[in-house]
This record gives sequence, structure tokens and C-alpha cells, in this order.
Amino acid sequence: MSKSHFNNYFSIDKKIIGKGSRVYIIAEAGSNHNNNIHQAKKLIDIAAESGADAVKFQLFRAKDLLKNKDQKIVNYFKKFEFNRSWLKELIRYSKKKNITFLASPFDKEAIDLLVEQQVSAIKIASSENLNQELLFYAAKTHLPLIISTGISNFSDIYETLEILKQSENKNVALLQCTSIYPCTPKNLNLNVISTFCNLYNFPIGFSDHSLGITAPLLAFAKGARIIEKHFTSDKKLKGPDHFYSLEKNELSKMITELRVAEQMLGSSTKDLLKEEYSTCRVEGIYANRNIKKNSRLNIKDIFISTPRIGVGKRYKDLVVKLKSLRNIKKGAAIKWEDLKN
Repeated sequence: MSKSHFNNYFSIDKKIIGKGSRVYIIAEAGSNHNNNIHQAKKLIDIAAESGADAVKFQLFRAKDLLKNKDQKIVNYFKKFEFNRSWLKELIRYSKKKNITFLASPFDKEAIDLLVEQQVSAIKIASSENLNQELLFYAAKTHLPLIISTGISNFSDIYETLEILKQSENKNVALLQCTSIYPCTPKNLNLNVISTFCNLYNFPIGFSDHSLGITAPLLAFAKGARIIEKHFTSDKKLKGPDHFYSLEKNELSKMITELRVAEQMLGSSTKDLLKEEYSTCRVEGIYANRNIKKNSRLNIKDIFISTPRIGVGKRYKDLVVKLKSLRNIKKGAAIKWEDLKN
């Protein structure tokens, strides 16, 4: 497959996702709404107030999600199904709160409902990454697809990308993910993010099921530009996902730390920063008197002082052999662009 087939960035509600962009943060509500629309709205509030870019729910039916499982397990998960009649209201509520509504569909009807409600992107859960029929159906919507890669290997991912290529959907992101709840540190395999970044030209991210906020920060440093993390209003609530999810204060801290981490990465160019000038102890060369254009410099024309704004002290023997390219005022730092042979 051509590495350049997919777009190296795409946008969701005018927010650019890709290399060099801000990290796109998805607050994963999952099934933590507990089949209560007021709880669902509370989760949207928490996600918005914490600074997340999107809040995401899961549109599964327990009987389909848990085929061949004990009926008691099916009945338990049925209690946490997303009521699809809420969809329009919750999307409207999310817009009011200035946060993007996303969902993971687990059947074609759910995809149709999301398209009908004009969602901005579709999240593909790890299990459905292997459901080629559903994946192709989602891809044909031509909405951006954010795909988790839990329970997948490189062969599975290759087949997924081939399906997307056939659908002519060029907006895709892959998330490193381990489908263990909660996931232990040794099973996160964050180095896969670096591998993905080297292999693919499109956005790479991380769907986290570990405890705490350390993993998302490391994932960002590895190159993830989408971070998905489960959250809840209360870890003590009954349900399959509450206990390992972040509460509001933890979600807020994670997002704050990620925004700080963005600043920390800074520039890829190594240079002396303006903020370093006032405190650095490195010496530079300065004009000891007014120097006229085309004058040959001599040792009396210069003095050494801090900070090094222009030419460094170690080049003084060379500087006194050069001519001035322009007039240099007394006390000014001498720069290479001021000099010529």
C-alpha cells in the first residue's frame, strides 16, 4: 500500500488532527451513563468543563456485542446500553456545551443514525476493527474514522487499511490500544506509537485503559495526536467501566498536563532563545566604538561581554581579520551578518 494514500491530517469541527497539531482529546464516556439521560448529560458537562475536544459514547446492543456469552452477562450489560432515542438531544446538548459528540457504532443501524444526525466523525472500537463488513459500511460514509487497534496485529491492521482504501475514505487515524481493563503498564506497549508514526503518514493516537494519567502523557511524547481516556462522574457507581475511569479532577489534570506537554515539545530547531540572553554566562563580541562600513576590524574595535547575542567569544581572532559589512554602533553586539572578508 502506498504510504501516501491517506491524508496526513483531517479536521473534526474545524480542529486539525495530525503531525504538528494540538493533541485531540476524547473523553470516553462509554457506558458510564448507566442508561440514564441525566447522567449522560452530566458526563457531557464534565468533559466540556475539563477542556476535552470531544465526548464519546458507545452504541452497542448487549445481545449482539456478547454473542455466545452467558445470558446473565448479556442481561448485565443490557443495563448499560445507550438509548438511541437520546441521540438527537445529546448531540444538541453537546453543541450547546461547545464539545463534539462522538460515538462508537457496533451495527449498521447505529452508523445510519449517526450519519442522519450529522456527526463529524466515527470512532471504530477495537472489536469492530475486525468486523470487515461493518468497517467498510462505516468507511463508505466518508466521515473521518478513528480506529482503535486492540486485539489486532499488523496483519489485521493491513487488512483494515486495505478495506479503507477500497472505500476511498482517505481520512483515518489509528490508535494504539490494549483491550485489557484496566491495562497494566507492561501491556501498554507505547513503543507501538513510534512504529505507527514511522510506518504511516496519517494521524496516530492512543486509546488508554490504564489507571492514572501517566500513559497519555508518554503517548503524546511518542507522537500520539489523539488521546482517548475513560472518565466517570463517580468511580463508585455500579457498572463495568466506572472503577478504572478518571473522575473530573483527574480528567482536568490530564488535559492540563497534556496542554503543558504541547508547550514543552516546542521547536525542533536548536538555537539560543531570547529568554536565555538575560541570564546566560556565555560571552560574545561587542563593538568597542563606532565602526564604519568597510572598515577592517582590529582588537581595539571589540570587547567581550555577556550575554552572547551575536558572535561568540571563541571567534575573536577571526573577527579581527574581517571587514564590517555595514556601520556598527558602539556597544552593539557584533553578528556574523555584520561581517565580510
